[in-house]
Amino acid sequence: MFVNLQPAKRAPLGSEQNAVAPCPSSCELLEDLSQKLNYQLTCTDILRLCLETLSSNLPQDFCGYILRTGEEYQVSIRPQRLLTSPLIAQVQTRLVETMSCLSGKPVNLQQVSYQIAKVRQIQDQQSPLREMTSYLSMPVILSAGSQVVGVLLVGTEHPEAYTFEHLQFLNRVAALSAIAITRLQALLAIGQQRLYSMVENLPDGLLLLDAQGNILLANQAAWKYVALLTKAGGLDSITQLAKLFSQEQNIIRLCHEISTDNNTRLVLELIGQPIQSSTPHPEWQLTIRDITLYRQNETELAQYVQRLTHSNAELERFAYLAAHDLQAPLCAVSGYLQVLRTCYKNQLDATADRFIAKAIDGAKRMQSLIENLLSYARLENSHLVLETTNCETILENAIANLQQEIAATGARITHQCLPLVQGNPALLTHLFQNLLSNAIKYQPPNHIPQIQIESQRQGEMWQFCFQDNGIGIETQHAEQIFQLFKRLHSSAEYPGTGLGLAIAKKIVEQHGGQLWCSPAPHQGSCFYFTLPAFLSAE
Repeated sequence: MFVNLQPAKRAPLGSEQNAVAPCPSSCELLEDLSQKLNYQLTCTDILRLCLETLSSNLPQDFCGYILRTGEEYQVSIRPQRLLTSPLIAQVQTRLVETMSCLSGKPVNLQQVSYQIAKVRQIQDQQSPLREMTSYLSMPVILSAGSQVVGVLLVGTEHPEAYTFEHLQFLNRVAALSAIAITRLQALLAIGQQRLYSMVENLPDGLLLLDAQGNILLANQAAWKYVALLTKAGGLDSITQLAKLFSQEQNIIRLCHEISTDNNTRLVLELIGQPIQSSTPHPEWQLTIRDITLYRQNETELAQYVQRLTHSNAELERFAYLAAHDLQAPLCAVSGYLQVLRTCYKNQLDATADRFIAKAIDGAKRMQSLIENLLSYARLENSHLVLETTNCETILENAIANLQQEIAATGARITHQCLPLVQGNPALLTHLFQNLLSNAIKYQPPNHIPQIQIESQRQGEMWQFCFQDNGIGIETQHAEQIFQLFKRLHSSAEYPGTGLGLAIAKKIVEQHGGQLWCSPAPHQGSCFYFTLPAFLSAE
C-alpha cells in the first residue's frame, strides 16, 4: 500500500524535499534478515527484526506493526524521534483500521495491547513529530488460506518520501516475515500434535477446569476417571476442589476411594494447581492419578517394617538374655577349674596341668566374649543422650583404663589438643579405649607401640585420626574388620573376641558419624572417625 496523507507537488530531483533513494545494500539487508529469521523466534521477535531492517533502509521517523495472535492483537511503534500523543494515537488507529480492512474482521479494541519503544537518540533542538505526511503499509499474509496476521507500517513527516523501490523493499520484508511465521506455526502445530499425543496416552488423567469446576479440556484417562467418579458419586470432589481453589491459590490434594462394577476398590488422588491463563477468568489443572497399588505397597511395607522391627527386637532381647544367662554356668565352670587346679596342685602330671590351664583360658575368653556381646546388645537397645563432651577428658579416662597394658608394653601416646563434641561420655570412652587397645595389641614382637591422635574440623563434624606403628592391615581386609566376630589372626597370635571394632563402629554411627580404616600393610594403621561438633550459641 502506497499512501501520501497530504499530497504535494513532486520536488525536482536533487532538491532537499526529494525522496531518499533506496539503499544500494537492500539485497544484503534482506539476506541478513532471512538468516536471522530462524525457528527459535516468536512472532513478536520476527516482526521486531523486520522493523530493524526497515529502519536501516527506508526513510522514516517511525515504524510499527500490528500482530494478531489468536483472538488478541499487539500494536508496537518504534519511533526514531519523539512523537506527540495525538500522533501516536493516529498511528495506532491507522494500524488497527488497516488490519480490520485487510482481514475483513473488525478488531475488538478491548483485545488490543499497545507498546511504544523508547527513542534511542534525540537530536538537539528537534521538536516532537506532530503529523505523518507520508507512510507505507504492507500486510503480512500467510500463504495457507491467505490469512492476514499483521501489518507493517513506516511513516515520516516529509511529503512524497517513498518510491516504488521502497514499496518493493517493504513488500519483500513482509513476505519474509510471512514465511517465517508460517514456518513457526507449522513447527508449533507439530509440537502441539506431539504434546497432544503424549498427554492423550498418559496413564494419569489431565483436565483443564474453570473456576466453577467445568471441564474445558481432558485426555482419555481423565474421562475414564471422571466417569468412575460420577458413577460412584465422587464427582463432587472436583466441585469441592474448585471451591477450595477459589479460596487459596495453592496446590490442593484430595484422595477419593471408589468401588468399580466388579467390586474392585480404587484409590484416586486429585491434585489441583493454578495455571497461567490469558483469559480474565482463572483456570487450573487437575490431575487424577490411580494410587491404589501405591497404597497397597505402602500398607504392605508398613506391615513388613513392623514385623521386622518386632523380629529384631525379639532377636536383640534373646541375644541379651542368652548372653546374660550364660554367665552363671560359665562362672561355675571357671570356678570349678580353679578349684581343681588348686586342690590337685603337684598331684597331676604336666599334661593334665596344661589341659586345665587351657580350659581356664577358654573360660576367660568366653567370659570376655559374653561381656562384649552384652555391650553390643546394650548399644542396640539404648536411647542415646548427647551432651557437650571434652575429648581431652575422654582420652584421659581411656588411658587410665588401659594403664596396665600401657605399662606392660611401654606404649607412647601423643595427641593434639582435642575438641569439644556432642556425644555420650561413657560410649566415647569405650570407643577411644577400643581403638587404643587395638593399637597397643596389634604390634610386631618386642615392638614399642607409638600412637598419634589428631583431630580436624570439617563443617559441622570433627574428624579424628588414631595412627599407630603396628602390623597394619591389608587393603582387602579394610572393611571386613568391622564385621561381627571377624578376626584376621588366631587367638594364639593376638587374643580377642572379634567384637571390638564392631562395637566401635556402632558407637560412631549412633553419634551420626562414620568409622573407617586407611590400610597400610606393615606400616601401621590409621583409623578415622567423625563426631558431631559442639555448636556454641552465637
